[in-house]
Amino acid sequence: MITLADAPNPAEVSNDHFAVIVGALVAVFVALCTLGGVVLPLLIKARNEAAAANEQVSNNHVRADGTPINLREEQDERHGENVGVLVEIRKDVKAILQTLAVHGYRLDRHHDAIEDLEHTLDRRPE
Repeated sequence: MITLADAPNPAEVSNDHFAVIVGALVAVFVALCTLGGVVLPLLIKARNEAAAANEQVSNNHVRADGTPINLREEQDERHGENVGVLVEIRKDVKAILQTLAVHGYRLDRHHDAIEDLEHTLDRRPE
């Protein structure tokens, strides 16, 4: 077991030990500076991106009357508007499909009538 009595006297520490300690401290300092040079730009970029995201979702938008706009409520309102528009579009498409079906039925009837007329034509040469 090592006791305090076994520890070297600081006055007796050789220059070699001192050089090793200073060298280790310099190596740690250089490693921290290098790591800081890599990590610091990444931290700055992350901070800027977070600020940009905060600007997009922050509650600093206001209506014409000055009341603040909550992002979730605004999205719900827009969703409701879009659903209304989509319902109208579906109705229009359904009406168009019904019209096409009527026209298709009429074309089929005319095609049948034309075929009947073609069968009654005199095909004898003159």
